[in-house]
Order: sequence, then C-alpha cells, then structure tokens
Amino acid sequence: MYFTVFRYILVDPWLAPKDSFGCFASLPESMPFKACDSQKSFISMPICDLPKSVDEILSNVDYYIVTHIHPDHIDMNLDGTVGNPLDKKIPVLVQNEDDAQIFKNSGFANVQVLSENGLYINDIKITKVPALHGTNIPCGSAMGFVMQGNNIMKELNIMEATVFTSPNPLTLICSQNNDGTTNLAPICFVSYLSFNPPMIGFATGKQSHTGKRVRETGKAIVTIPSENLAQTVMACGSSTGENTNKVE
Repeated sequence: MYFTVFRYILVDPWLAPKDSFGCFASLPESMPFKACDSQKSFISMPICDLPKSVDEILSNVDYYIVTHIHPDHIDMNLDGTVGNPLDKKIPVLVQNEDDAQIFKNSGFANVQVLSENGLYINDIKITKVPALHGTNIPCGSAMGFVMQGNNIMKELNIMEATVFTSPNPLTLICSQNNDGTTNLAPICFVSYLSFNPPMIGFATGKQSHTGKRVRETGKAIVTIPSENLAQTVMACGSSTGENTNKVE
C-alpha cells in the first residue's frame, strides 16, 4: 500500500487467505502458470496471513496498480477473470492492453494502461518503468512505476524518521562468550528478511561485543522478552558483556 498526500494506492492486490490458493503444481490446465523455480512449485500460497482484514485493506483505496497478472499477484478465477474482492468502480492501472482487456472482461469500469509518458493524478505523476519479473529465470512481462510530485514525499533525517518507525519490538540477542557463557544484548534493529528460507536480520555495531561474538561464532539467538522483564532487559544494555556476566 502506498499513501500519498492525496491518494491511497493499492499495488498488486492479492487478498486470498493463507494457504487457500494451493500451489502452482496443483493448478488446473485452465490456469497455465508455473513457478520458474521448480522447488517452489509445491509451496502452498499465500505463505502468510494478511496483516489486516480485507475490508480494512480496501477501505479508502483510490487506485489499484497491477504490475502484471499472475495468480500470486491478484485474485484469479478458473475462467481467467480477476479481482473478485476489489471494488470494480475504482480505477486500475495496468502494464499493457492485454492486461487491460482481462480487467475489462472482469467487470472493472475504469482501466487505464500506464505509459512511459506518465499519468497525472492531481499533482502526482505516475510513470511506467521497465521491470524484471524473476531474478534468475524471466517469468513474463511486468512493469515498475515511479511516483513524482511536489507534495508526495518529504526528506527526513534519521532522527525524524524514527518518529514514524518507532517503537520497534525490543529483542534480546543471545550470543556465546569465549568462556562458553551467554552474552545478552537488547536490540531493536531487527527485521524479517525472508519467509522461505526463514531469515531474520539484526544490526549491531562492528566494534560491539555482541557483534564480535556473532561474527566469530556464526551463532545468535533472537528472543522476544515478555513485558515483565522490561527493566531487566534494559539493564542488559547498560554495560558490555565483554567483562560482565549479564545472565547473573
């Protein structure tokens, strides 16, 4: 979801419940799609739940942008029509005339092909740009897009940005000291990197004791402490584990 000063724009609105689509290997012949990576052909999709209810996601949306029509980017029926959960009166921006025709056949009233020359929505300009669908093996045509406008973005310094991105969940990173004891470090800079394979990343200073221990051992445990441990967890950040046994 993109929020601009004037508009909510929903991109590639695939709204199916987790695991409801099945996998590419189980698709009927009427839907001739396949995963470019054969190892992913048997993974049930979607692989995660929606962050909100469908009604919440669709509320206040002004435009849909569909970068390409694949069953893992927009809800698709066996007859090839698309977008059942969507409001068909809301404008749709697509990459080419073929995709536009599919949306028109699906009952959408306002379908526009986005061009390299751009399209203005109030003072926002949306321009089509080339896109590569599939990292290792091309998986069909797709488009990217660029949004420009006088009021669409404001540059923020890092401290200003924390107002919009905080508070982050506080985690307790466990690493192993040279003597085999456990080192603990409270860290907020944690993010999911991948669902498949499952990967989580966290950031810590290169010279920090935790950073050194993780790089040397190649091991770390990311834990999420409960609220009743808040003061204890914060105390772990008041000293370095290089010369302090934080578990005790």
